[in-house]
Amino acid sequence: MTERRKMERILLTGSPEIKIGASRQTAYDIRKFANELGFVPLEKPTFQNVFSCESLIKLFVHPLETRITLVAYPFFCHPGKNILRYLELKLIKMLSRWSKIILYVFDLPIEQSISVGNEIFIDQKSYLIERELMKCADKIIVFNEKMKSRIQERCELSDDRFVFFEILDYGVEQPDYLDKEYDPPIAVAYAGNLSRKYVGNAFLELPVNEKINYHFFGYDGEWISDLSVKFRYEGYFDPLELAPRMSRIAHYGLILRDLKNPKFTEYHKYGSTSKFSAYMVSGLPVLVPRTYEYIAQITHKYGVGLIFDSPKDLDSLLLSVSEDEYRTMRLNTYDLGKKISQGYFFKKAVSRAIDS
Repeated sequence: MTERRKMERILLTGSPEIKIGASRQTAYDIRKFANELGFVPLEKPTFQNVFSCESLIKLFVHPLETRITLVAYPFFCHPGKNILRYLELKLIKMLSRWSKIILYVFDLPIEQSISVGNEIFIDQKSYLIERELMKCADKIIVFNEKMKSRIQERCELSDDRFVFFEILDYGVEQPDYLDKEYDPPIAVAYAGNLSRKYVGNAFLELPVNEKINYHFFGYDGEWISDLSVKFRYEGYFDPLELAPRMSRIAHYGLILRDLKNPKFTEYHKYGSTSKFSAYMVSGLPVLVPRTYEYIAQITHKYGVGLIFDSPKDLDSLLLSVSEDEYRTMRLNTYDLGKKISQGYFFKKAVSRAIDS
């Protein structure tokens, strides 16, 4: 394959090495699955290497080689306050003159910043950057109808510009299926950022009794074991280790943060999370609040978990499930997790965007 041929499909993204946690795994997954579709990944520069980033310099010198540009947003052209956002937008505008621009929008960074109280990183230019970026795109790949509508509120784009991808893929090898007996105590896993600032008082509302055990995986969770003898902090594990470990230990994976934060609840209308996908690949049916509208919707659609109104209801909900009902959920979860681990949703959506 010639160098010219190699540059016909490019992926503009961020480096996995400068990401942490779920963001790092998402960065790896986008690169991996895009590469399987023939895309050459080009990482965004950092402020320190902006003038020595060889791959991006090639684009400015030989831009006509590129026929399709896939942009992983918001890894690339993040609209928050940073000096590189103008350079990255300029590059995409230049490429749009002869390259088909496809945006893969796996998050809405403005809404995300507002939901967690980080408005300080957003300014009026952030909205302008995002509008200009969206207008450059020939196709915009989004989670769902509500994410599409949110973008259209700002950009006035037609429906035919959008493609739905539905679920965030998670490229970790899936453990072998484990037919787990459904007897108390029921084991519930929670994986993610465990800092007090992040989770707030969410765990204090979980029912504590002899019929449920909780297992917490992630950074900064040493404090959790002090809340109850039924709360066990397992530590942090790499995603490759985490999936088989959760599969062996737990019956369910919990999705929960501060349900009293209306901005965070609103944010969950626009997409799913890597946490949901990690549980699916691990073979764990999910426990999700009804107020997390979109995740609850896909949980119901695929039959891969239980939806609750309040964390306090979890014990009665879990104990109402029969052995056969749980086995069906676990099989459904394993089947969906297999697709997620293989990049099914990403590849399907990007291929459709290329062909349409």
